[in-house]
Amino acid sequence: MNQAAVRGNQSFGESLKLRPEVVETINIHRDEIEMIRRCAAVSRGGQGPALVVDAGANVEAANDASVEARASRLEAEIARLLNEPASWKVSGYYTYEINTTGYTAGPAFIGQATAVTATNGERVLAELAVSELEALDHSVTPSPA
Repeated sequence: MNQAAVRGNQSFGESLKLRPEVVETINIHRDEIEMIRRCAAVSRGGQGPALVVDAGANVEAANDASVEARASRLEAEIARLLNEPASWKVSGYYTYEINTTGYTAGPAFIGQATAVTATNGERVLAELAVSELEALDHSVTPSPA
């Protein structure tokens, strides 16, 4: 596929999607990040004036640092999952045809007094979903009798 990635005016490629288990893990991490930050916001608002101002600032800063450290660890794990090649699977193959038309009119001597019109267009020539390929592999073909 990579060898024929560009041939003349055609472009070939494959589309990828995240594996369902990776999506579930990422969603769990994002929910946990949101919950951690909401709990921290509620605890900051609910401390009340019983703490001394300086001590309260130190406690709040320490809590904020631990909250952000936990959230950063989870965000780093999400980034690692997204960058991991094993997290992705091929969902289809496609080929596009790219057409370009240009038109130039006017004199182009010492000064440039031309009008240029150009259009680019692309259309899908073929698109094949991997699920269709898998269905073909698993279909029962009658044996010749």
